[in-house]
Amino acid sequence: MPDPAPLDVRAREPADLAACVAIAEEVRRTDGYPSFLGDGTLESFVSPDDALGTWVAVLDGRVVGTVALRPRSAPASAALATGTLGVEAERLAFVARLMVAPTGGCSTSPSARRDGGASCACSTS
Repeated sequence: MPDPAPLDVRAREPADLAACVAIAEEVRRTDGYPSFLGDGTLESFVSPDDALGTWVAVLDGRVVGTVALRPRSAPASAALATGTLGVEAERLAFVARLMVAPTGGCSTSPSARRDGGASCACSTS
């Protein structure tokens, strides 16, 4: 079996936004995530105003995944993290908006995100 193509994880650039929105559309169609956007759009969902940073996974020159790091999370998640770690919420950051294209080369399963398909985007080796 040939070695898999190298996966590059890098800071997201403005030119990547359309690909990230396309991934979000594909994930939403196949997996139902995100289930609620409020008054927002998928573009604002993948680019939260409070993001501390955003990254993309690139495979064969194509963006196949996206993730953001945010200073806050859902209250229940934040409470669990602060209680478990014993630190103030202000000292934490939360992984958010982690999406991998279901047909991005990692997995073609419609449940790729739910079943661990995101693991290939998280690996840089």
